[in-house]
Amino acid sequence: MTWYQKEDYACIKLGIIHSIHAIAGVFSSATLGELDLDKHCLRGIETGISPDLYQQRKRRIQSTLSKVLEQQRALKTLGLTVDPQVLRNASLEASKEAQESAAAVGRLDYEAQQV
Repeated sequence: MTWYQKEDYACIKLGIIHSIHAIAGVFSSATLGELDLDKHCLRGIETGISPDLYQQRKRRIQSTLSKVLEQQRALKTLGLTVDPQVLRNASLEASKEAQESAAAVGRLDYEAQQV
């Protein structure tokens, strides 16, 4: 289940499209340094540009989901109550690499803003 509404997704998609057009305009005319990063965010659109990155992200999500569902099935098989905290822990463990990667990218973004 997601907390975003259809309108939210449409707004996000429109923002990405505007950023892609801005990036395309910069590459066709000048340098990336001329892109107004207060208006356009490059973070996150890399999976839309690179099929390899998209597939890698998709595999990580599927792997995490599979591990959580596996944990849930194991608990049910043992006749135990499915504890949301146990499933949360399984998800956190399965997505640890993605969390570390996101934290590293966040630190890089933060440091770039400080310059």
